[in-house]
Amino acid sequence: MRNVKSRLRLTGWDKIVISSISFFSVASLFTLSSHMGMAERAIVSQNGARIAEISLKEDGVKDLPVTTGKMKYEVRQGRVRILESDCPRKMCMHQNWIGGTGQVIVCLPNKVIMEIEGGTNTRYDILSH
Repeated sequence: MRNVKSRLRLTGWDKIVISSISFFSVASLFTLSSHMGMAERAIVSQNGARIAEISLKEDGVKDLPVTTGKMKYEVRQGRVRILESDCPRKMCMHQNWIGGTGQVIVCLPNKVIMEIEGGTNTRYDILSH
């Protein structure tokens, strides 16, 4: 038993490796969040046609002019989300807030895509949570 405990003891190199991994993990979180540029507007399209351009500078709740169903969006602090939708599963409402350039909310039943444009482009094609 004594021999096993001495083998399981952390060496100086183990501590350096663990510290380095921890540091770079935390640093990458800050790097990713700082590269998500805050955008100026959200473009809403339905069936491939642009139906609305939403300014992210004015907070408030408004209706979306969709031809199928009813949808409302909310803008707050430079971010936007779908607040209400009459689609069956309401997946678009559960996609949370978006505000970084290139982020998207999709409502398949209503054939609506809300995409953030403007601001600083990111180096990433996709960021998954």
